Amino acid sequence: MNCDIIQLNPSAAATLTSLALKSKAYWDYPAAWLDLWKEDLKVDQEYFEKFMLYGIYRYNKIIGFYSYQLQDRTAYIDMLFIDPIFIGRQLGSRLLSHCLNKIKDHGIQTAYLYSDPHAQVFYEKHGFCETGKIKTAIQNRFLPIMTYQLD
Repeated sequence: MNCDIIQLNPSAAATLTSLALKSKAYWDYPAAWLDLWKEDLKVDQEYFEKFMLYGIYRYNKIIGFYSYQLQDRTAYIDMLFIDPIFIGRQLGSRLLSHCLNKIKDHGIQTAYLYSDPHAQVFYEKHGFCETGKIKTAIQNRFLPIMTYQLD
């Protein structure tokens, strides 16, 4: 599939927020949970000031994106979302590979993220290891902390 990955700017914020919510809803979470996550999945000017964002385009439309932040000697990957109609077409893998290469370009050797439980297998397939869990605002729900060592 012919797609370009480019750095994004704040003019894409509303599109990214919508895409993140749509992608999260793909997993059939209860509506109450999706409402809880609206603020966490919001991309705005302030978010762009804290994170680097890249999007994958097809026919001049953003169909996926990721964000990361450098933190001392590590990188935190905050979001990686694909439009649900494109899930299973290796675009998530392309985005993740692009993300890890960008992080490596900064001389960083460790990346980590808090994975949605449905995405844990995806990250493990790409070499991430679970190194812990973090409690969420939802009772008895934890997110795996996934870590990747860059060469």
